[in-house]
Amino acid sequence: MHELGGLAEESFRRSGRRVTIIGHSMGGVIARSVALRHPVAVRHVITLGSPLMTSRGVMPESVRITALYSRSDRIVRHPGALARDPGARNVEVRGSHVGLTGNPEVYRLLGSLLHTPQPS
Repeated sequence: MHELGGLAEESFRRSGRRVTIIGHSMGGVIARSVALRHPVAVRHVITLGSPLMTSRGVMPESVRITALYSRSDRIVRHPGALARDPGARNVEVRGSHVGLTGNPEVYRLLGSLLHTPQPS
């Protein structure tokens, strides 16, 4: 986690642009934790089937969080993958837990989310 936070900080220092971190399953929990510790460097956290019900702390307003989840997920069952932070966006997709990583619907959503301009 410290290494990912360091990478986010370094990328921000080099480019001047805040990063987006995408995490599947526990990777989403780690991404959220990194954003809590490095909100200046992280602009957006996108989780795929992540057990966000285990997460602590409130995401700063400066960091967007989008949780993609599936009611068919038998590993992280609904509503366990929903982001509860103020301003969080929860998007339901079809598919299994592991299937989220190769789901064309998920990739279309990721393309749209990543294309969103970064606020000044």
